[in-house]
Amino acid sequence: MPIFDDALAKLTDSHRERVEQCLVLWAANAGWGQLAANIRAECALRFEHFGSLLLDFAQALGRSPALAPEDAWCSACARYELHGAEMPLPQRPSVLGRGSRIRHFAGEISTKRRHVSPAQAERLVRKNAGRIPPVDEEDILRAGTLGGRVIWATFNVADGNADPFSGLPSRMPAVCTALGLGFHADQELLVLTYRSEAPVHGLPLHRPTVADAKNYCYYRPHGDAASCWGYTEPLTPNPEGLRALPEVVHAQVGSAALIFPYQILV
Repeated sequence: MPIFDDALAKLTDSHRERVEQCLVLWAANAGWGQLAANIRAECALRFEHFGSLLLDFAQALGRSPALAPEDAWCSACARYELHGAEMPLPQRPSVLGRGSRIRHFAGEISTKRRHVSPAQAERLVRKNAGRIPPVDEEDILRAGTLGGRVIWATFNVADGNADPFSGLPSRMPAVCTALGLGFHADQELLVLTYRSEAPVHGLPLHRPTVADAKNYCYYRPHGDAASCWGYTEPLTPNPEGLRALPEVVHAQVGSAALIFPYQILV
């Protein structure tokens, strides 16, 4: 069950009014209206964490000079990232997958290998798509990270050792639709699979919450409060009837966990 009403009731009258007024205001906007609905539907955060998140949000709204409501929400969420339930070890998949922008992945390589420019890194990423790279190039490709501070990933529920994208058409629009990547404006999608075990990973896998999603309006809270993971919301239109995929979040990990070959889809 959603915990919004109970958590809101714990706030002072002034704090409660700020939150409610903001959500009513957002409801009139297509993108932010979905965020307001997501906040009201949240059921994955522990009650005390969600109550603290709403309090931090209300306080951020009341600061002087006041933050824009959108900035206030994102600021409040930062402290509650990766607070969803941790996936138990018996259910933990050994292979994870995610979609990324090529330039983001290449940029991380360039940041870590300063003698490699972003353009050089991107050329290297493109050159090695769909193949096992030579050792010297593999070393460079493993220099970066697989994403930002909070990484979103999917997996195969039936077989945690299997390719998370098996069964999906090998086309960018289809994978973006299934993953709910509504903000992916590029004409290409870098599809990565990677190991979840230590020493290359080993970090906890968490069920996503609204705090992890922040202002991402394509996220939807999974309605089963007892579930150890969430599910994507496939984009519309979805002419192929692609199913929702399981999703988890975890802290940043390096590309040492990457499984070759990776794919670039169009």
